[in-house]
Amino acid sequence: MDKETTLLKERIEKLEIENAILKKEQIEISQAKELYLKIFEEFPALIWRSRLDKLCDYFNKTWLEFTGRTMEQEFGNGWAEGVHPDDFDFCVQTYVTAFDKREAFLMEYRMKNKYGEYRWIRDFGRPFYDLDNSFLGYIGSCYDITEIKDNELRLIELNATKDKFFSIIAHDLKSPFNSIIGFSDYLFEEIKEKNYHKIGEIAGVISNSSKKAMDLLSNLMIWSQIESGRMPFSPKYLNISNLISDVLLLVKSTAEQKNIVIENRMPLDAQVFADSEMISTVLRNILTNAIKFSYPGGKISVLSSFHKNDLTITIIDNGVGISKERIDNIFTIGDNNSTHGTQNEKGTGLGLILCKEFIEKNNGKIWVESKEDLGTTFYFSLPTEQATSKRAEQLVEPVAEIHDATDKRLKILVVEDDETNYLHLSIILKNIAGKMLHSYSGTKAVEMAQSNPDIDVILMDIKIPGMDGYEATMQIRKFNKEVVIIAQTAYALQGDREKALAAGCDDYISKPVNKVDLLKLIKKYSEHETLVLTINN
Repeated sequence: MDKETTLLKERIEKLEIENAILKKEQIEISQAKELYLKIFEEFPALIWRSRLDKLCDYFNKTWLEFTGRTMEQEFGNGWAEGVHPDDFDFCVQTYVTAFDKREAFLMEYRMKNKYGEYRWIRDFGRPFYDLDNSFLGYIGSCYDITEIKDNELRLIELNATKDKFFSIIAHDLKSPFNSIIGFSDYLFEEIKEKNYHKIGEIAGVISNSSKKAMDLLSNLMIWSQIESGRMPFSPKYLNISNLISDVLLLVKSTAEQKNIVIENRMPLDAQVFADSEMISTVLRNILTNAIKFSYPGGKISVLSSFHKNDLTITIIDNGVGISKERIDNIFTIGDNNSTHGTQNEKGTGLGLILCKEFIEKNNGKIWVESKEDLGTTFYFSLPTEQATSKRAEQLVEPVAEIHDATDKRLKILVVEDDETNYLHLSIILKNIAGKMLHSYSGTKAVEMAQSNPDIDVILMDIKIPGMDGYEATMQIRKFNKEVVIIAQTAYALQGDREKALAAGCDDYISKPVNKVDLLKLIKKYSEHETLVLTINN
């Protein structure tokens, strides 16, 4: 009896020890579960958990803060009330199918947040098990991927736009280059046969086709800068009335060719906060289009109006107008947005696309109203401070004429690695250059400038082998502060002028070099007061 009692006591003691161990393990398990739940509460992902009946019994703090709902509202199937109607069936089907197979799943759907906005959610769900490997239900973690989705959609749009864009470019470039090549061959044959009477006409066609190709390529370069985020953006307070007057001078000769009157009804002191280079491009494009689609003898008006903190510029023409179908797509890249003008003028089809990009970049809006055969009105608004309005009929002043004469000749150094471009410049400068020096590289240009301190003007190509034009200019400025240096480049991108001036250039001109513009620049900076330049438009 005593022996049995002893064995029984020992057994009881063992059981108590085992029970104590089990209690301790159970407490540790409970503490671990509480710790996990606490971690889940503060975890940045949206955490949910479901039971064996597929109904959810837990949502972490992050989930509830995202949805703005309570645990009771989300409990069971309550959470599904926030799923977008278009995604609901897919979401439930994916969850139930995976649950029945005890498989992990990944799905994306839209769910409403506390502000009533639908956000894209990426949901990772997986089965979870107890320590004895018994299935307990599912646990999932969700992440807001709206920005990723937006970027994906944006990338798809950009790729589609890019493909369509380059298709247009390839098509539109063929026309001017076909003319250039064809008429160049024709010109060669005519000269060979000594038929000189058509040379002027043929040269004119080649020149116009070359300008069209250059316009298209320039717009392509600007567009690529915008899309890649490399377009310099320097907004400042500027007098847009002065800017409009400058642009009107640029398009004046084109308007005169069609006997079109441009009426400038801008106030004298209209001020906006914007990037001057971008807005100048917008004005040039819209005014050029207005001239292009106006009939000979037509009229174009430029005026403005203030609305709270915005200034709206209005450009009106009485030309051919635009159809409703084209208006809806006029600021987007389409298959054939470029149309011929009233005298068969051709465009690139890209100008208005750039206008929209630039205006929106400057926190403005652009829109158009038109009726076929009655004319078109373009509007664009820009932010501004309150400005006083002093109305005046501010008509375009004629460009001062520059007459023939060559009292003094200049010593000019042309830094240009392309022989054809040098030949072009030498023809332009032949009436004003007493002596012309030529360098193919930046290093040689520095040496020639140092050995010829009496040089009057340096035409500095920027993209040249070895030492580029910027560095060559900085080197020359170390020993010659007086010589006039004019930068020239084929790139002609926004910011190039500022970079050239910072390097020490006096001014900047883009290729292909325009004779009138170049001679005006040289006249502007030349110290020879008696120099009068020959300029024929």
